[in-house]
Amino acid sequence: MKSLLLAGFLLGTAQLAPPASVGAGPAGSVPAQAAAPQPPPPDEPPVQAVPVATPEHYVARVEPEAVQLGQPFVYEVRITDAAEVRYDLPRRLQLGTLAVRGVDLRRTVEGPSAVTTARIELAIFDTLGPTQLPDLGFTVLRPDGIAHFVVPGIPLTVQGGAEGEELDDIRPPQELRLFSALPLGIAAGVLFALVAILFAVRWFRRWRAARPVAALPVGSPEERALAALDALAATPLGDGRAFYFGLSTIVRGFLEEVTSLSAREMTTAELVDALVAREVPGLSLASLGAWLERGDLHRFARAPAEPAAASADLEKAREIVRGVAGALRPKVEEAA
Repeated sequence: MKSLLLAGFLLGTAQLAPPASVGAGPAGSVPAQAAAPQPPPPDEPPVQAVPVATPEHYVARVEPEAVQLGQPFVYEVRITDAAEVRYDLPRRLQLGTLAVRGVDLRRTVEGPSAVTTARIELAIFDTLGPTQLPDLGFTVLRPDGIAHFVVPGIPLTVQGGAEGEELDDIRPPQELRLFSALPLGIAAGVLFALVAILFAVRWFRRWRAARPVAALPVGSPEERALAALDALAATPLGDGRAFYFGLSTIVRGFLEEVTSLSAREMTTAELVDALVAREVPGLSLASLGAWLERGDLHRFARAPAEPAAASADLEKAREIVRGVAGALRPKVEEAA
């Protein structure tokens, strides 16, 4: 009973006590001031939305309008707008669960207008019956900036495949034909080589036509050799070295013409050995060898030459020429 009276007394005392002031502190303290109001936050710039483009005309269709499950079809959108406005597809198309098999985007300018045609090859695997294709978005490049255009999806009917019919799978790797400049380079090189050969042939023909033509020798080898010996006989003998060089050259030249040997380029021993194999009619190899060796003494050993000996060697040269020519002449006449 006493505890109940004590509880009621304390409750009445609490109700009669005056309310404490806001911010009251200990005795003698200054009450706290009210908090100052905060300035409103600055206005943030509004996010500018991408404007929506409105083309002059567009049409969307599917080919065919009813397809079998998994079979490819073409979603075509044709947009006509001003020539300075360009419509592009995003690099990665967002078409839901549709399988994108190929994309072809073409633009043609027709006077003041441009026509953009997008052909997208698709396939659907997860829907049967009437369905709605996803919206197709285009990025629009206009003179005043970038805009956006969305083609609403169009209806499509998907039919079940025939029993036992296989669906088209993902295409296997396709051959990619890349342009190579190698064939062009080879063709250009061949053409250049042909042109160079043609110019070289023409230049050679002109050079050969313009070069002086050597006069044909007059008379037979015998006549030319005897005429050269007569001219040599009319020259002064001097020390004899030049005389015997000329004498040897005349006889060797005659033998070169009648035997086709390089007689003027051979030594005395080489020439005698070559003539042994040829068996030149009317030619005494022993007499020719002795005559050549006697001339070599004057040509290379610088032995002094006597006029009488030089005249005898000159006459011996005439005998060699006449002997060979006389032995060959009947054969030439019989052959004629």
